[in-house]
Amino acid sequence: MTYGDLDRLGIRRSIRELLGRGTGPCLETGCGTGAYAGAVRELGWTPVGMDLSSGMLEYARSRLPVVRGDAGRLPFRSAALPTVVSVMVHTDMPTGDERGAGMVTVTGDGRTDRARATFR
Repeated sequence: MTYGDLDRLGIRRSIRELLGRGTGPCLETGCGTGAYAGAVRELGWTPVGMDLSSGMLEYARSRLPVVRGDAGRLPFRSAALPTVVSVMVHTDMPTGDERGAGMVTVTGDGRTDRARATFR
C-alpha cells in the first residue's frame, strides 16, 4: 500500500499544500483523535489539539498536547499562535452548517486560505 492509497480524500495533500512548512505551534481545532497530528508535525510544526469532546481528547493525548475548548471562543489570546488548521470538522456539524466545511488555515500574518474542496 502506498502513501497515496492512505490519502484517498486528499486530506494530507491538502494539509501540505495549504499549511506548508513552518515552525512553532499549530493549533488544530476540532482535532478529534489527533489523526492528523503527524501530517502537521512532518511539515515542521508542533501540533496542539483542541476539541469540545473530552472523550476524543483522551485518544488524542497520545499523539499531541491537547486542550478542551470551543473553536468559536479560542482559549488563546489573539495572535498567540502562528497558525491554526481545522480538518474534517464538518462531519460533526449540524446539518446545513457549512462553517466547518473543508479546511481553513489562518497564518500569523493575518492571511487566510480556504480549501475549496468538499469532502463527502
